[in-house]
Amino acid sequence: MTLFALRGMHVNVKAALRDGNGESPSDARAKTGNALHHLLSYVFAQFSAWSPAGHPAQLVESVCRLIGVYSKWVQQSGETLLRSCLRVSIESLNTRTVAAHAAEAFRALCAHGKTTLGRPAVLEELVAACAPLVASQTLEPDLTLTIQGELGALPLAIWRA
Repeated sequence: MTLFALRGMHVNVKAALRDGNGESPSDARAKTGNALHHLLSYVFAQFSAWSPAGHPAQLVESVCRLIGVYSKWVQQSGETLLRSCLRVSIESLNTRTVAAHAAEAFRALCAHGKTTLGRPAVLEELVAACAPLVASQTLEPDLTLTIQGELGALPLAIWRA
């Protein structure tokens, strides 16, 4: 339920961060930012042990969309959370009706976490996790290209850094 509520309100939260709701803009942003951080921390902490297997496709889709929307926040929250969210998005690629949202979450996480994910040991783990999916040809071709493109771009991030 928390996931659904958070997904539904993320537009209002972002608007509140910009507008301030009548308070001085900096105070309102700080209060809303703190509340959002605590809520996101709680929700995303659940992903470390969560698996999409056996859950309804609508729930898995909501989780993937949430991960994609907050991928920059996830990256800023540390490598452990980033890896947990990547695992969820990779596992969600196995659900055909959710695969597009899972691929978008994967893309967003890779884009925001490229310096962390581009390290050789981490990249090797990601390639190993994605290789069976790509090799099985169960993904749509455009989703396969998204996954391969993001994996291919990660080493460049380290080289350019």
